[in-house]
Amino acid sequence: MNWYQDRSGPLLPQAWILSVPLWVYRALMLAWALWLAFALLRWLKWGWSCWSRDGYWKPKPKIEEPAA
Repeated sequence: MNWYQDRSGPLLPQAWILSVPLWVYRALMLAWALWLAFALLRWLKWGWSCWSRDGYWKPKPKIEEPAA
């Protein structure tokens, strides 16, 4: 790979990794799942209130015919 040698600096980037115990991942997933469940309940409540505003079925508007 001679084409790479003249393009790199004197020091190549070093790889690193952030490692945490598995229980941290599980706790984060539990928190996210609980947030999602409660948010979904709030969204459903909001959607139901928007849909049921002024009754489920709106009455058909009455068309008044002009008097002859």
